[in-house]
Amino acid sequence: MAELWTEVATHTNYEVSSLGQVRNSGTGRVLKGTVNSNGYLKVDLSQDGRKTTCRIHRLVAQAFLENPEGKEQVDHINRVRTDNRLENLRWATHSENSRNTGRHSDNTSGFKNIDTEFKNGGKNEYWRIRIRGIKHQYFNKEAWSLQQVVDIRNNLYEAHGLERFD
Repeated sequence: MAELWTEVATHTNYEVSSLGQVRNSGTGRVLKGTVNSNGYLKVDLSQDGRKTTCRIHRLVAQAFLENPEGKEQVDHINRVRTDNRLENLRWATHSENSRNTGRHSDNTSGFKNIDTEFKNGGKNEYWRIRIRGIKHQYFNKEAWSLQQVVDIRNNLYEAHGLERFD
């Protein structure tokens, strides 16, 4: 995709690109962003003597992405918070954004939202499907294969109108 530049609406002496770069429109100098404490790239922009810190992914989304539903958050589709290319961003609700996460740290299956848990005093091992907002589902590992559980999880995503991010 060719790099496109457009004016930053709130800071007219700066431009933002579809590849996630910000430059001073007077000098043409591309600003070097820094990573904030949450892992997002930010830049300091000045307008009328006032300095404002702006997250680059929000500048790109506001400049290039329509938001007809008025969603408040910008989601990094590939979950890399420093990848601010237009093709990697989308407007999302808080709920949609929180579903686009990696596997839990205790995940043992290799599939998002599926792990194992022991029940009955550690005698029986179960596959557990855990999706935020949906009651956890348990399947005895002796009776259910991992692929069957993955298929059930995928059907749950579809039935609840959730997007898959595997």
